[in-house]
Amino acid sequence: MRRQLILAVAALAVAIALPVRAQDALATEAQDAARTWLALIDKGETLSSYMTASDRFRAAVSADNWATALQSRAPLGTVQQRAVQSTRLMKSINGLPDGQYAIVVFRTAFTRREVAIETVTLELAGARWRVVGYHVA
Repeated sequence: MRRQLILAVAALAVAIALPVRAQDALATEAQDAARTWLALIDKGETLSSYMTASDRFRAAVSADNWATALQSRAPLGTVQQRAVQSTRLMKSINGLPDGQYAIVVFRTAFTRREVAIETVTLELAGARWRVVGYHVA
């Protein structure tokens, strides 16, 4: 009986130590692309963030309008910390043609706002994830 209990406890310890499930590679790639793109905004590289976004993004928003839109983020201050809250892979998004999309939601702390939610929407264009939308709330 004691030996069975020891084996059961050992098996439970091993099960807890194993990862539940590896994250989807596409989700990881989308998160990395979103972080890289957000880093451009964080450094004030507005034009670079615009030029590296998707064709669809640039067709919807002019460079001047993008620069103006980012000015609304300035009162939040600088980014102190950013963590992925969720990532959803989707085949369709309202108003866009079917394709491969990712919605990456970050919980972000700014110097003047402790908790903000940044949402980056990306599309897989060829072999690269490109930003099609950004929102901070």
